Amino acid sequence: MATAAEYVEAASRLVATAVPRHQVIAFAIMVGVLVVAPFFVYPIFLMKALCFALFACAFNLLIGYVGLLSFGHAAFLGAAGYVSAHAAKVWGSPPELAILSGTAVAGLLGLVIGALTIRSRGIYFANITLAFAQMVFFFAIQSRFTGGEDGIQAVPRGTMFGVLDLRQTYTMYFVVLAIFLIGFLVLYRAIHSPFGQVLKAIRENEPRAVSLGFRAEHYKLIAFVLSATLSGLAGATKALVFQLASLTDVHWTMSGEVVLMTLLGGLGTVYGPAVGAFIVIALENYLAQLGAWVTVVQGAIFVVCVLTFRRGIVGELARLVDKPLRVNLTFVVEPAQPPRTIKVGMVSSATGPWALLGLAGIEGARLAVADLNAAGGLLGHRIDLIVRDDGGKAAAGARATREVIVDDEAALLLGPVGSDVLLAMSEVARETRTILISHTANTERAFVEGGHRYIFSVVANTFIEGSAMALYMARQPYRRYVILGPDYELGHTQAEAFERRLREHRPDVEIVARLWPKAGAQDFATYLTDILEARPDAVYSNLFGADLAAFTRQGRAVEFFTKVPFAALYDVETLQALGPDAVEGVVGYERGPFHVIRKLWPSPRFEDFLHRYGAATNRYPSAWAMNAYDAVMAWAKAVRRVETFDTEKLVDALEGLELDSLQGPGRFIRPVDHQANVGSYIGVVAWDERFPDFAIWRDATYIPGDQVWRSEAEVREIRGRAPEHAAAPRSAPGAGTPAVR
Repeated sequence: MATAAEYVEAASRLVATAVPRHQVIAFAIMVGVLVVAPFFVYPIFLMKALCFALFACAFNLLIGYVGLLSFGHAAFLGAAGYVSAHAAKVWGSPPELAILSGTAVAGLLGLVIGALTIRSRGIYFANITLAFAQMVFFFAIQSRFTGGEDGIQAVPRGTMFGVLDLRQTYTMYFVVLAIFLIGFLVLYRAIHSPFGQVLKAIRENEPRAVSLGFRAEHYKLIAFVLSATLSGLAGATKALVFQLASLTDVHWTMSGEVVLMTLLGGLGTVYGPAVGAFIVIALENYLAQLGAWVTVVQGAIFVVCVLTFRRGIVGELARLVDKPLRVNLTFVVEPAQPPRTIKVGMVSSATGPWALLGLAGIEGARLAVADLNAAGGLLGHRIDLIVRDDGGKAAAGARATREVIVDDEAALLLGPVGSDVLLAMSEVARETRTILISHTANTERAFVEGGHRYIFSVVANTFIEGSAMALYMARQPYRRYVILGPDYELGHTQAEAFERRLREHRPDVEIVARLWPKAGAQDFATYLTDILEARPDAVYSNLFGADLAAFTRQGRAVEFFTKVPFAALYDVETLQALGPDAVEGVVGYERGPFHVIRKLWPSPRFEDFLHRYGAATNRYPSAWAMNAYDAVMAWAKAVRRVETFDTEKLVDALEGLELDSLQGPGRFIRPVDHQANVGSYIGVVAWDERFPDFAIWRDATYIPGDQVWRSEAEVREIRGRAPEHAAAPRSAPGAGTPAVR
């Protein structure tokens, strides 16, 4: 099946295909306005604005989608202008060759500067690019080729392709417009392609992108060269428009001006830089009579705009109208009628360190909602799925949760991926008395110590997973253990459960070391050394995802796995990401491997889900997708049972509900802590000829959740109160009914 790179491509389709209608309308409006504009506005002004709009859009590719701030982009704009002007005036080249010459030189200059600077970050990258730009400036001021302080003047526009006489103002305008649109579409395609999704992943968390096999420096260099090339295209075109190449375009202030344009219009938006460029050029043009005061006025306007439009003008407008012109996307499943709708809000990680898991869950929920609507909806209502991106951050998750409850009036909450995000979301759900079903995040604290009436779980919690692995490992001959886990909520709580249950079954065990790398760590050399020095009989780890993939690759390189038995969360997602780097013979555990489920509980429904998920993502589904599907279907079953969307009645129906799970029969939600008795799958990683692209398991087993979870008495003891007091007080009659549109 697919590699990690192909999954990014599938993820890009999931993100991009949600918004084509709005993007097409916006583009059509922009083209329409620009086509008629020269008949009402001075064409030379418009041509200048279009050149700078292309320049700003090219710059935005680097800062908005890669996160690299360059203070040297004037070098590409100015250098291309000089070469284009020289080619047209001195060499007598036709305008198309002059523009191509300038653009090619800018691209080559971008390749050289990019290769030398791309390994630096932050202020270091900005300063180094500024230094290279100053080198280009001093070359321009001293070289005879550029005309020094006089520049290259009286550049002939010529006739393009031997047909288009660029001396005619309107002809020149529409050529400039065509060049701008071509450059804009190239950038749009790059941003919304798999390449663009990798750039966003690098921007959000470069170490995790590297651990998944992406060569971040190569992607950043390609983006830098593309940005430089299109900046050069803008500069070369501008030189012909004004028939002049001067030091202004290569001066450091021009690099600052393009930053201003991008921030003013909207960093990381598609149309924002173009809007910002038009505003800045308009201010320069219509405030020119103020003389030296124009800079002061521009600065004051910029300060006001920054304070008023924190996301830039387009970014703020996109937020207000809730159109997906930014990363925090809204997905809406639109089946056939009925006219009234009920909204399901999903807060998950569409970006950030857990995006691979989050996007899988989003697709699983989307398929569930599509199935419900294809069957006529629920109680005569269409179901709308609204997805908010938390970026893997608790504060963002809590904020997004309030938005979907208060602004979107969601009747149900789904998500998230991160356990710390779940704890934050849970407090909002408790406060607003909104049902929250967790399908990926699984810290037990959310359901035991912090449990309340409105939170439910259809995923094995940390106590279940840790205890199941302890039960499995207790049957092995190992006595001395090292525990290796991420230094955050899940890592510690699951490791505590593992150690407790292991000692219950094997009092003779000894934990010789506990190691806690930071989440997102990429260099595990020290941990590999520490483990070997501790001389354990085995290692238990709850590293997962990109962290586990990085540890596995580094451990394999030093033959670590030939020296000590190793057990970790080798789920389907991680094994597909590892590809040929998977290590045969290590023990894996997870929440729903498709290849085990289809053996233990084969069903046409499950095979249909595999087929549809694969068609949408070009990937086998992980437990993250299956559990999200089950969460939606559990809520739907409760709605059908009580024949109402009233929150309090649905809570009563969910307590004790038997799940119609993709993973087989016998799964139910326990009333005392709202935890489903879903368990843990455990097996030995092995290669199978049916799956040549990634490893699966052999000798797989399933340990049900109700075999290892806490007893009801222990849950009550931990909560320190009677079961009826563990929940928030009920609302007044009718208060729990969600809005119906």
